[in-house]
Amino acid sequence: DSRAWAFEADTGRVRWEIPGVPADTLISGGPAPALTETLVIFPFSSGDLVAALKQNGIRVWQASVAGRRSGLARAAITDITGDPVIDGGVVYAGNQAGRSIALETASGRLVWTVSEGALGPIWPEGGSVFLISDRNSLLRLDASDGSRIWEAELPNFVAAGKPQHRWDAVVAHHGPVLAGGIVWIASSDDRLRGFDPVSGERVHELRLPGGAASAPIVVSGTLYVVSKQGRLHAFR
Repeated sequence: DSRAWAFEADTGRVRWEIPGVPADTLISGGPAPALTETLVIFPFSSGDLVAALKQNGIRVWQASVAGRRSGLARAAITDITGDPVIDGGVVYAGNQAGRSIALETASGRLVWTVSEGALGPIWPEGGSVFLISDRNSLLRLDASDGSRIWEAELPNFVAAGKPQHRWDAVVAHHGPVLAGGIVWIASSDDRLRGFDPVSGERVHELRLPGGAASAPIVVSGTLYVVSKQGRLHAFR
């Protein structure tokens, strides 16, 4: 309902709430907020990012992931799909309509914007950011100005056997996650792909039975991913 809530952890009592601007259309599930020591940054389906004080919900700043990719019908959906991620005093976020942005966490001042959407949380690492774009490609951008360092194309469709030039399904990609010096993407086409973070070259392609249903996580050197069959797979 385009509202942000804060609850008391021990009692479940509502501490405060923030109303947002309702959107006519939105993505099922919704992105998660990001936290600093003093702020919480909420993403709304309108494309707005609102930073509020954790203690009392007072708004500190508001910004928008504005703009869309021309000629793309689903670009009319302004919902944020690249959950806000904070690193080094900068918050990164994106939508599925062809826009990603970087903002100063303290003030909300725009650092940069690029004409590439983000289908999942942006991964900042070592002066770069990695993301799966709305055009189904893995991108590495310079974290300081958003300039592109490299792009690796990802499959869009699962090809049908016959007749030719037909497609059985659209491929969904989840991630990225950087682990063991490799950028990992888990996909619905039964594949776990690994890319060199320096060159963007694909260096691994592992079988993932059932295909990925969510983004992988890494704990103590092991990568975990849940398949569409409801099974948990672990890779080392």
